[in-house]
Amino acid sequence: MQVNVGDLLTSGTLLVASITWWVTFRQARRSERVTRTAEVIANLSLSDALAEATFQLTRLINEGRQVRYEALDEITERHVVKILDYYEYLCELYESGVLSRATIVTLRGQLMARTYDVCADYIAETRRRQGRLVYEAFERFVAGLPGRSERDRSLPVAPAPGASPAPDASPAPDAGPVPDASTAPAAEPGRPAA
Repeated sequence: MQVNVGDLLTSGTLLVASITWWVTFRQARRSERVTRTAEVIANLSLSDALAEATFQLTRLINEGRQVRYEALDEITERHVVKILDYYEYLCELYESGVLSRATIVTLRGQLMARTYDVCADYIAETRRRQGRLVYEAFERFVAGLPGRSERDRSLPVAPAPGASPAPDASPAPDAGPVPDASTAPAAEPGRPAA
């Protein structure tokens, strides 16, 4: 069997066409994931309940307060749960390959990390009370964010049901106010702007 120049050129053309198709396909998928991620995050601003919850939790973060299970009133707890559930949803979508990690990190990464830091005690207590791991995807995502120290990257083991978590008296990390004007609702009469 002999291979002539025509067969070689045809094979080369098919190889180049296949590689071009594959690269184009991958870029389109990546672009779709980025667009989908931006849309999911933009929904945060469109949902009044999520926008209000973000505003309230950002206010707590900027005040340097830790979110502790036993110290929350019912309204604040609803806001905290809405945001934690939303971030868990985002992270689960990322883990399933639907959303872009880079886009999430760019648009929400700092606020997600700060939220996790101030809500860590709340999450641990919720796990203890429910006897199951909650907000695992959120925890894994935050642990992998750039700039997290090894201490921040180590995932705490959920205490067994009935065991009490180790007390943590450390204050919220002070990295300054969290800029989130894009999702905070406009100031209403009688309420100061964030």
